[in-house]
Amino acid sequence: MMTLVEFDDPGLLLLPYHRTLAGLTPPQLDAIRRQIETLYQAHPLPPDTTPTAALTQVANAAASPGPHCFAAFWADDTPPTLYTLRPGTNWASWDDLAVSEAWVLQERILAPILGAALPDHIDYSPDHETIVRQARSGAIQAAILLKPFPLEPFRQIVSAGRRLPPKSTFFYPKLPTGLVINPLDGALAVP
Repeated sequence: MMTLVEFDDPGLLLLPYHRTLAGLTPPQLDAIRRQIETLYQAHPLPPDTTPTAALTQVANAAASPGPHCFAAFWADDTPPTLYTLRPGTNWASWDDLAVSEAWVLQERILAPILGAALPDHIDYSPDHETIVRQARSGAIQAAILLKPFPLEPFRQIVSAGRRLPPKSTFFYPKLPTGLVINPLDGALAVP
């Protein structure tokens, strides 16, 4: 089965899948935070920042000096933080996929530290409210809120046959699931 979606459909949105981190040892978590702060400048947000307000900050930061930014809610006492790529960082030299914040997060921060254990510590969700609530309760160690993927760079990447990291895009609207599920063996038999 497959579905085709018109790129020029005015209702098509590429929303983000946000990331959660859990089950990390203190040294792993410290290494990830150090690597983030090596590449990104940290801009603390007020402690009572809502997830939606943080996403607004991410969108505003992405619109003015450059595209690379995200927000993180940590399970410890660290305030919510907006991270923007350090000025002068030549991210275009990393890879064509570096236009994707999900790629930068995975390939430049998480994978070098976690290696093959990465899938054991990361999860994905389009629901920013829920994962921030989980981080604030301590159920996970961090909720990382990403911005939507720009449509034109996405079109260029997939047209070139390149593959982004898992859950880099959340297409909206979603197709209904379970609408047409029938066994095919014998279903077309004519009496």
